[in-house]
Amino acid sequence: GLWIRLRFRDAETLEGLLPNNLLLQEPYGFTFVPPDPTFQNQKIFTPRAALDEVQVLGVVGSPLKRSRSTKVLLEKLPDNQLKMFD
Repeated sequence: GLWIRLRFRDAETLEGLLPNNLLLQEPYGFTFVPPDPTFQNQKIFTPRAALDEVQVLGVVGSPLKRSRSTKVLLEKLPDNQLKMFD
């Protein structure tokens, strides 16, 4: 997802997590999750007309991470560890 900061027209700010999926974006506003788990709201919808600025502060859980291959994992085994599939 995207970690965003919303600045409203009255200069108030609010941060939250927005899904990083273009199919879930709404044309009239943003539906995001506040980062505080003790916050009473699970999701918040903010209309675009109420916003002055939207900043992307970071990317959470980037899909660009590559999984490690099994060959790399086998090379890191200790010498006394048995190798089952050579």
